[in-house]
Amino acid sequence: MPKRKPDYDIFIIGGGINGVSIARDAAGRGFKVGLCEKGDFASKTSSASTKLIHGGLRYLEFYEFKMVREALKEREVLMDIAPHIIYPMHFILPHVPSMRPKWMIYIGLFLYDHLARRKTLKASKLLSLKHHPHQGLSKDYTHGFEYADCWVEDARFVILNAMDAQDRGADLFRDIEFIKAEPDTDNPQLWCIHLGDKKLYTRYLVNATGAHMNSVGQSIGNQDYKPRQLRLVQGSHIVVRSLFDSTQSLILQMSDERIIFMIPYEKNYTLIGTTDTDITEEGPEAARLRKQEIVYLIEGANQYLPESKKISEKDIVWTYSGIRPLVDEDDLDPQTLSRDYELQHIGDDERPQLLTVYGGKLTTSRYLAEEAVNQMAARLNKEMKAWTTGAHLPGGDFNPSERDQILRAYQSRYAFIDESIIERLFTAYGTRLEHMLEDCQTPDECGESFGGGVYQCELDYAIENEWVRTGEDFLYRRSKLGLHLTDEQKKKIDQYISQYIRKKSQ
Repeated sequence: MPKRKPDYDIFIIGGGINGVSIARDAAGRGFKVGLCEKGDFASKTSSASTKLIHGGLRYLEFYEFKMVREALKEREVLMDIAPHIIYPMHFILPHVPSMRPKWMIYIGLFLYDHLARRKTLKASKLLSLKHHPHQGLSKDYTHGFEYADCWVEDARFVILNAMDAQDRGADLFRDIEFIKAEPDTDNPQLWCIHLGDKKLYTRYLVNATGAHMNSVGQSIGNQDYKPRQLRLVQGSHIVVRSLFDSTQSLILQMSDERIIFMIPYEKNYTLIGTTDTDITEEGPEAARLRKQEIVYLIEGANQYLPESKKISEKDIVWTYSGIRPLVDEDDLDPQTLSRDYELQHIGDDERPQLLTVYGGKLTTSRYLAEEAVNQMAARLNKEMKAWTTGAHLPGGDFNPSERDQILRAYQSRYAFIDESIIERLFTAYGTRLEHMLEDCQTPDECGESFGGGVYQCELDYAIENEWVRTGEDFLYRRSKLGLHLTDEQKKKIDQYISQYIRKKSQ
């Protein structure tokens, strides 16, 4: 009797940035790929970042030169493949002589400028804050440094990778929980995966579940699996009404040698973060803003803000928290733990194979996926060429240097819609907004208006193409419109999505 054949070459547990990036890369190489996520894609840590594609300037102090160089190279790659959601942002670092001397910052920024080739971003420079003041800074700060990194809408970055994975043949399952996996009794080279009431079979299994990787690993029947010791470190952010009009962000040095960012956010707000809070004893479901984090971020920001702009807890309009699963290293402080990633393989030609992904960052997710698929392909004895370096994500098929020109062209083409709405749609969907608006020549043809610039055609597109199932999916992950709309508008959107999903399932 012939042995059972697999449903998949590679099956991935986890719908965060690492999972969907691996799915995209593997599907594009011709592997049969499946992925499951127990909730919504990017519903945990991958939507709770500081929204930056960056090398990590502060990691140079911890001699993480290789990781920073790799991240800086990836920054250039990602700007090219997703220029609608990833674009330059400039930062001002006010100089505080008692924290870091000028020469140390000079050296750090010189390395940051030259560890990898820059095509678009400008080199760093010294600033006189007397002659070029920043509205978010007290006049006590007279000198600073300016450098460039990139902004990203993190949850959309995940969704676009997921969309491209599906377009290339991957099967993606949301709202389906992984129960367990065990070697198949019929064919010991395969994993038998239990997903709810389903059984699926795969040659390679990937555990990309972030903070849950060790608990998920315990549900994978492999005696050789020896999980690394994890340190669960929470990063929290607060959002307040705009503290300055400038498009330049601030990177602020704290007395504990950490840094926090103050970033213009969603045009009307300022984003402040992040923290490094140990929560190992509480477990991976414990992501929530703590009182001490609120105090830390407010006091940190107020050290630099002018008196008229100082904030308090009552100014907070929104918060979010995410948990970084870092590989534990002795008794290091959370901020000094490496943000680099590790790939752990188990299995061989005679047994089903398992890859566990430890760590990683948004910035290096594409490279991590490429390395992971390279290694899996070699272990599966398949030669398949890497391809993602220059491959655009959905909506990003244009030259970054032409971004403004393309936006103006869309605003002219869809002049029946307010220019600010077209700008938002382009920043979110890029050239895919043509699919959304292809049959529209008047506002009425865009369908029902839900207020705040949201039309029915956008909701339909998000449900049909981006796995939106609830109002929260659309309002706080596919977008941040939840910050701008009234409670009544948000309720209408949630009801519409529920009705659409209900009709679709009938």
